[in-house]
Amino acid sequence: MKNWFRLIIAAELIVIATLQATFWSDEEGIRKVWQLEQEIAQQKTVVAERQLRNRMLSEEVQALKEGSEAIEERARLDLGLIREGETFFYLLDK
Repeated sequence: MKNWFRLIIAAELIVIATLQATFWSDEEGIRKVWQLEQEIAQQKTVVAERQLRNRMLSEEVQALKEGSEAIEERARLDLGLIREGETFFYLLDK
């Protein structure tokens, strides 16, 4: 009976050693895990940047919905709005 237990334990150790060797040396092993962790970190950075951009756009949309000042500012910058009685100065860089 003891011999069977020793044989089973020996077989389990061989299986574990083989799996560990494969995990550490195979291309689909630990190297793949490290590569995926790097890709996850890059994706988290992209997601954070896009969340910031979306938050800024959402605030701009809210400002455009709530007040005419934001609409007027946008019209001045994008469309060149000039009110009656205002003087327009265009400055060129040297």
